[in-house]
Amino acid sequence: MRHPLSLQSRQVLYSMRSNGVGVRDIARYLRINPSIVSRELKRNRSSIKLGLSGVEKGTLAHELAKRRLKERKRGKRGAILTPKVTDHIIEGLIAKKSPEAISATMESAIGTRVSCATIYRWIHRDALQLKQYLYEKGKKRRQRVMNRRGRFQSQKAAATKRSHEDRSDEAILRKEPGHFEGDTIHGCKNSNAAIVSIRERKFRVHFFEKVPNLEAGTVTRCIVRLLHRIPSELRKTLTFDRGSEFADWEEIEKIFPELKVYFCDSYCPYQKGSNERGNRDFRKYFPKGTNFDAVNCEDVRRVQNNVNQNPMKLHQWRSPAEVAPLLAAA
Repeated sequence: MRHPLSLQSRQVLYSMRSNGVGVRDIARYLRINPSIVSRELKRNRSSIKLGLSGVEKGTLAHELAKRRLKERKRGKRGAILTPKVTDHIIEGLIAKKSPEAISATMESAIGTRVSCATIYRWIHRDALQLKQYLYEKGKKRRQRVMNRRGRFQSQKAAATKRSHEDRSDEAILRKEPGHFEGDTIHGCKNSNAAIVSIRERKFRVHFFEKVPNLEAGTVTRCIVRLLHRIPSELRKTLTFDRGSEFADWEEIEKIFPELKVYFCDSYCPYQKGSNERGNRDFRKYFPKGTNFDAVNCEDVRRVQNNVNQNPMKLHQWRSPAEVAPLLAAA
């Protein structure tokens, strides 16, 4: 005779298990056979630590069990239902990977593959607790407002700024490496610290470095340090927006005569979209409002390595670090 567990029973079971209660004691409390408890933990418990409460673990396990029963009645058991697959998905989500990237690399990792649509469907229908690991989380986009940063339109250096449209075809079409985009990532309002962000356009290798403030001299010195790490043959162009922190751009060209600096149009961040996209990956680790005064350089370097090791569809699901190891190691 079958003894299906109810939602409440599973919540009690996983709560007791989280508190270190043994299988036989749980079975005695629920008045069921210990083998039922053992099978339940084997089939539906995730081996990945999510930081969920016992009740939340029981709810997630109950949804997984209902899905498995439904698939069995239809005569088809999808790979998504196996603990091996779900654990791999959960591990990938915790590591900041998108469902598409998880799907694309799953077969080489565990020998099984499900589509990214299946992963999304499973999360939204049966594993709502995992929505917190989706970067977008279904949030609506708000209309952009005017950037409050200063501009250097009226300064002497502004007269000779080059437009991004003046770059060569090799730079615009990403035909060769060595063309970069630069930006800054701001922290909370009570902090002056920020992150300087530079990304290579062809291979998408990204560099991040913390600065104590966004004064033009501070940012310029940081960019010079980053560029010194890059081989001279790969220093060709660098494209900024028109923020006042880039007002000393001519100093960069004096130090690196092989490199030319270009600028996007005002309020057009999409014109350096590679960098903006990489900054979003950085924000997965340090969301908006982060106080960068409390973030050390080792943490920034660790996140840089993680971003450069994320598989990309552009590279046939290899990472920037794999396609350009020398540049990523700079």
